[in-house]
Amino acid sequence: PYVFRNADGVAEGYVVDFWKLWEARTGVKVEFAATNWADAQRRLQGGQADVIDTIFRTPEREPLYEFTAPYADLPVAIYGHRTLSGLHGVSSLRGFEVGVMKGDACIGHLQRNGISALHYFDSYADIVSAGARQDVKIFCMDELPANYYFYKSGNGKYFFKAFDLYQGQFRRATRKGDLAT
Repeated sequence: PYVFRNADGVAEGYVVDFWKLWEARTGVKVEFAATNWADAQRRLQGGQADVIDTIFRTPEREPLYEFTAPYADLPVAIYGHRTLSGLHGVSSLRGFEVGVMKGDACIGHLQRNGISALHYFDSYADIVSAGARQDVKIFCMDELPANYYFYKSGNGKYFFKAFDLYQGQFRRATRKGDLAT
């Protein structure tokens, strides 16, 4: 995974390793804070953070951030509970409530396509747990984290990948106008 918390609650993964290497090469101290999307964006906009990592460039975010070039492509998918059928494209989501993580890029994508019945969660782990309880039967997640959380929780047996919603790209970003950070 790009970033996750290990059994001791410590952040690990590619992103953590990247910033440790960047700190070693530049001598600039990095304080890494793994947090949920809504909080990460609030912290960056509030000046409590200088850079946000693993962010997708979206029309909604364009006025707020300066983005780097992409460094990874990630499919973003719609997942359905195994008791459902007929999910074949974004139009098939109309009339359903779709689970999303607060601050996630898929929110804007869904809304731009007329999907407004959204159920907001604080984390991907919360979405997978809610899905296993059938509190939400359809949700949007980046495919790689979805696979990780399905495996970690043992709840993957309850879901199927209905379709790819779009292809996202990981980037790093700073506040608009903060190119020197």
